[in-house]
Amino acid sequence: MTAVEEYVFQAFDVGAFHYIVKPIDDTKFADVLHRAVAELNSKVVEVKEAEEKYVLINNSGVHTKVILDDIVYAEVFNRKIVIHKLNETIEYYGKLSDLEALAGDNFFRPHRAYLINFKYVEKYDATTIYLEQGTALMAKQNYPVFVKKYMKYNQKRG
Repeated sequence: MTAVEEYVFQAFDVGAFHYIVKPIDDTKFADVLHRAVAELNSKVVEVKEAEEKYVLINNSGVHTKVILDDIVYAEVFNRKIVIHKLNETIEYYGKLSDLEALAGDNFFRPHRAYLINFKYVEKYDATTIYLEQGTALMAKQNYPVFVKKYMKYNQKRG
């Protein structure tokens, strides 16, 4: 809200939802507020839908549904993929690159042997990522890309 109409175009630079000029019309304000709430609610639904993406793992004939958002990190160990969740570990034969392709932007591959979920990062330095459940190595050349993507992830999450 503002009393100055001349800055209306600069509002787009900061991603303003709407531009209301004083004196405020109650009907207009209510309409803008309802639209803002509706847009926010639709984004919450989008986030919840994204969290329900899953991968189906086949390990010795047993098929297990693993919700991607529940994966803390995955690692390659003796040609097996080991998925670490908060309360269990699941092993299967596969390629980490295939899991990485399914996982999306909330995941990052800091080292050829690891795939981490940004959601569970507690702290990091140039060599190690400390997660809620375990740690992952950081390849030196991937550190700047990791920092940039992690900051973008945090900005997206608010």
